[in-house]
Amino acid sequence: MTAETLLALGLIAVYLLDSMHFLRIGEAVVVTRQARLQAISFGSGFEFGGRRPFLPNPLTPFWPQMRLDWINGASGVEAARHCSDEMRDRASALCWVGVFSGACTAAIVIGAPIALLAGAQSVFIACVALCLVCELVAAGLLLRARKRLGLGFGQWLSLALVGLVCLPCAGNLARAAARARSWTLPAHQIAQLQLVGSAAQALRAEVREALLRARRFVDEESPEFRGLSEQLRLLGEGS
Repeated sequence: MTAETLLALGLIAVYLLDSMHFLRIGEAVVVTRQARLQAISFGSGFEFGGRRPFLPNPLTPFWPQMRLDWINGASGVEAARHCSDEMRDRASALCWVGVFSGACTAAIVIGAPIALLAGAQSVFIACVALCLVCELVAAGLLLRARKRLGLGFGQWLSLALVGLVCLPCAGNLARAAARARSWTLPAHQIAQLQLVGSAAQALRAEVREALLRARRFVDEESPEFRGLSEQLRLLGEGS
């Protein structure tokens, strides 16, 4: 295998690994589409080191995912609505950052590997240059929106530098910015999230399955087991 082939595969592998979420028990991600909350995922059934991997569609870096803690959330009638509104606002604030992140992905994860495999050195250099330009624009847009996103200057600088130092990671700038904030919501209220394209009953079944799976990993005498059981009871009452 040639050095060009290894480099091409390496660019793709780094991007995919950087795109993944490794979810603990009690965590989920909300998938967005054009600043709307589309669906929720509790990760793969396969566990790696006590965490469940979730790989979003690699061709849609412009649709960030929102991290959700569904065990330690505070309750309240308006909790789910407030959570939905905040998530949509964050997705909206990241809209143009996501557009240029997507351009980075197209250049460095699709265009550059094809150029390497085809032996087109000038095209490869052009793809790298395009990715750098798009990353700088995306970082500038993120700086402009950082107060709306609740990002400190240090957080913004860290996100921007990662994209500049590791070009395949530049395609995930919007995702990384979304990942910097985590929401909390009781498990039994997840079905009340304002998700487009997810029926409440099907979503309730997903939450129940995730709770049952999580309960298998804790001691029956532990507070965690009692807490999960209580969430299951509340979930049943809301059906």
